[in-house]
Amino acid sequence: MEEIRIMIVDDHKMIISGIASQLNREDGISIVETLTEPKMLFDKMKERKPDALLMDIRMG
Repeated sequence: MEEIRIMIVDDHKMIISGIASQLNREDGISIVETLTEPKMLFDKMKERKPDALLMDIRMG
C-alpha cells in the first residue's frame, strides 16, 4: 500500500500538532510538511508533492 502524503497549513502550531499527532497514528499516512505561513505554500507543494492538503481557510 502506498503512503498518502499530507501537508498541513495552519497559523496555530497547536492545531498542526494535534492534527499531525492523530494522523501519525494511522498506517499509510505521512506528514510531508507543516507550515504556519501560507506565503511558501506553492513552493513547498512543488518541492514536497503532497497527495492532500489540510489548510485553515481563515488564517490570520
